[in-house]
Amino acid sequence: GRFRADLLHRLDVCRVHVPPLRKHPSDIPLLAGHFCETMSRRMGCGPIRFDSAGLKALEAYLWPGNVRELKNVISRAILRAKSEQPDSETIALKLEHLGEEFRTSSGAVGSHSSPGVSGAPDARLAPEGQPAGTLRESVDAFQTQCVEHALKTNGWVWSHAAQSLGMHRANFHRLATRLGFKRPPAGPG
Repeated sequence: GRFRADLLHRLDVCRVHVPPLRKHPSDIPLLAGHFCETMSRRMGCGPIRFDSAGLKALEAYLWPGNVRELKNVISRAILRAKSEQPDSETIALKLEHLGEEFRTSSGAVGSHSSPGVSGAPDARLAPEGQPAGTLRESVDAFQTQCVEHALKTNGWVWSHAAQSLGMHRANFHRLATRLGFKRPPAGPG
């Protein structure tokens, strides 16, 4: 409340709205290629290529951490692939190099289910098995079901719920807050 309004208006010449990465998945292959080239130069190795399943998984993921999360996922994948292919000139990134959040027990690419939560949200499915409503509504309903189940099974301890879903607790907190879950107030002491 102590920031001077006239200084704010002097600095606030032009605002640029940058949509989240999940709103423009067609940029993911370009960004992935850029990060692969950067890591290739940094590590002094040959070219780095994605297989089609890995690229599809990247495009299907919701990216709560946006471009920074994409960069970190690719960096980790490159290190995993490099350790498996130390003498190879070209590093081939596959789905299994991306991490657990991109693999499911059913093997579906880009799905975000966990072993503790099975199936799709029944209330959101039409009789022929197709989602009712928009994709965003279906994804939100499924994520709500997963978060609620994780919180209930972990005694509403958010860090444990995040761990059970294979998520970082900060990402879980953002997702749960966006879905309307409220963290209980801290008890005394």
